[in-house]
Amino acid sequence: MLYDSLITGTARGTSCLPHRVRTFFLILAFACVCASADEPLATVCEVLAHPEAYSGKPVVVVGRFSFREYGRFLSEKDCVLRVLLDAKTGPVPAANFAVDNDAAGRKLAAVRKSTSLAAFRFGSSDYDRWAMIYGRVEPAPPPEKHGGREFEAASSQVLCHSQTLLIFLHEQ
Repeated sequence: MLYDSLITGTARGTSCLPHRVRTFFLILAFACVCASADEPLATVCEVLAHPEAYSGKPVVVVGRFSFREYGRFLSEKDCVLRVLLDAKTGPVPAANFAVDNDAAGRKLAAVRKSTSLAAFRFGSSDYDRWAMIYGRVEPAPPPEKHGGREFEAASSQVLCHSQTLLIFLHEQ
């Protein structure tokens, strides 16, 4: 598995960060997958199946990242977490934060067995991507009514300190 890019805040993935800063985060992301993690690594359905084990705690969650007009979501079939970015209250990983690359690959393979990326007729794959995110799991506020019903079932959210803690994944 390779780390394709760090989310940069736009649906299309265009970068607003200077090249040096992007390079630093890419090197940091690569370094983070070389050792074992202190925080648990879980799929979206695992988090929702055992809320007492994950609620209020930092976790690395693997799933399908979806960017929509009405929000960001991490999901797999029948399981949805809202993604909320908050630099003030989101958890900051320790300086030695790391994710086990092989374990993340196994989690992604398990998610892909039951979940697919959406095929959009307008041709962009930037709205649905495989990803992992570092954050804290919390109850989600009641959903707002909007035209997109696919993610209304999100009863929990993952609060993330910044967009740089969302890493897109793809297979080799």
